[in-house]
Order: sequence, then structure tokens, then C-alpha cells
Amino acid sequence: MAQFVQQHLWPGHEHDRLVLVTSSNAATTITTDLADVLDRLRAAPTGSAPESLFNAKQATAHTGHVRWSGVSTATR
Repeated sequence: MAQFVQQHLWPGHEHDRLVLVTSSNAATTITTDLADVLDRLRAAPTGSAPESLFNAKQATAHTGHVRWSGVSTATR
């Protein structure tokens, strides 16, 4: 999971096509909320505070997966 998040947010890879394959048993935190978080982070202006971009479910996905991956999302 961490490698996927890091590659998705890596500068200069805005047009890369990445696929995260999950089972039907995967949590919606991964299948829906994480996808929304990564899209919002990509579209956010440089230096944006990530917390201002998300609803509660997306904030949980951000805290649990993006922050955990070690990717800095405040400045890209």
C-alpha cells in the first residue's frame, strides 16, 4: 500500500496510470476514500494543508494510508 501511495504522489508522474487491485473484501477506506484522497492531493495547490481538503472518511484514509506511507503531502 505504501509503495502505491508513494508512486501515485511522486512529482512528475501526474499522467501515470496505476492500478491497485483489491478483493471485494477490501475496506471502503481503500476502495473509495483513498482514491478520493489521492485525487484531491494531486489537484491541490502546492503547500495546501491536507486536512482542509477532506471530509471525515477521507481524513481517516489520509491518516491511515498516506501519512503512514511517509509521503509529505503538505509540499509537493
